[in-house]
Amino acid sequence: MNLSNTTALVTGGTGFIGGRLVETLVLQHGVKVRAYVRDLRKSIRLARFNVELIPGELTDADALKRAAQGCDYVFHCAFGATGSARQQRDATVAGTRAVIDAAGHANVKRLVHLSTLSVYGDLTGAALDENAPRRKTGDLYGDTKLEAEELVLTAHRERKLPVAVIQPTVVYGPFGGWWTNGQIERLRKGRFALPNGGDGVCNPVYVDDVVQSMLRAATSPAAVGEVFLVSGPSAVTWREYFAAIEQMIGRPSTVAMDADEIRKRSRPPRQPRTVFGWALQVLRERPDIRQRIVNSPLLGLPYRLASKLTPRGLMRAIKRRMLGESFDKPATNPSPAAAPSTVAAPVDTRPIIYPDAASLPQFTAKTRVLIDKARRLIGYDPRYDLPRGMAITSRWAKWADLLP
Repeated sequence: MNLSNTTALVTGGTGFIGGRLVETLVLQHGVKVRAYVRDLRKSIRLARFNVELIPGELTDADALKRAAQGCDYVFHCAFGATGSARQQRDATVAGTRAVIDAAGHANVKRLVHLSTLSVYGDLTGAALDENAPRRKTGDLYGDTKLEAEELVLTAHRERKLPVAVIQPTVVYGPFGGWWTNGQIERLRKGRFALPNGGDGVCNPVYVDDVVQSMLRAATSPAAVGEVFLVSGPSAVTWREYFAAIEQMIGRPSTVAMDADEIRKRSRPPRQPRTVFGWALQVLRERPDIRQRIVNSPLLGLPYRLASKLTPRGLMRAIKRRMLGESFDKPATNPSPAAAPSTVAAPVDTRPIIYPDAASLPQFTAKTRVLIDKARRLIGYDPRYDLPRGMAITSRWAKWADLLP
């Protein structure tokens, strides 16, 4: 990959993958980088380097043409992530159309478009490669990324624009978004219900491997007009993925649960209409608050009186109907006579967090994403297996003060 003495425009340079791409271009390849950014306040990570920051909206076609002028490469990493559904769609779809026009106007050597595995919809079957049909699912992110990808490939067919499309899977690593920071935060706040114990296939890929694939797609003649799925070097289950995050946090934070049970629990609840309804919803979802109420000398008095005066079977049925689970006070340390050599483990009162119904197919699918095409045509060679990638991510998370 010879990128020295070249100029590259990167959209989405303040984001997770785009930010790492900029760092790599500058530090390892000596590329003169222009970063097209929507919000300059998010450019702190890029300010360490001699990078030209160009403010502008993705839908501003004229600003993009000026930014791309004189560039050898355009790496399009940006997409609509904020605002209304219409604003997000405009940023992703209309923004990609503007990037295509800018790249064509500048006569670049290559436009590398960062797409996603989500364009294939819900995964089925044992394996997936680039020949699988793309599907819309109603998910805003996946559907708009599919439209954007189709625009890029159409520009190659009809206008002979030299393009390459990268479709990464579950990307993690330092400065990571949902699959890194989001999961660390989720497992710190509560216990995540892992569908079917996490036996689905995760297909994670470390961010540096994604960046490697983008650089190879930019410089390999065989990449022109092609689409490449990009994943890690080996199969990984969701159980293994979340176990690595639990190891970072230093405590168990997942609960194995049947997917059908999760599907029932993750249905959108009806909004309460009364103060009592809101209070009951809080009691259902926050076992830590329930326990404080039970233990309170004053607030817990009605519950303790009701427990004594109400028949045991009826009380149990009321708790199941109103609270969905036990409201009982956790057992205290057993008496020496009952268990002379044991001490009760502390009760984990963090709430159970359920994945939403839309994400269940991703957690339960056992589809392995194949990267044979990327290996064969552009020499993609993923170098970070899960232990190595998570070790680096853990060191960064400690530095970023994300861990206890």
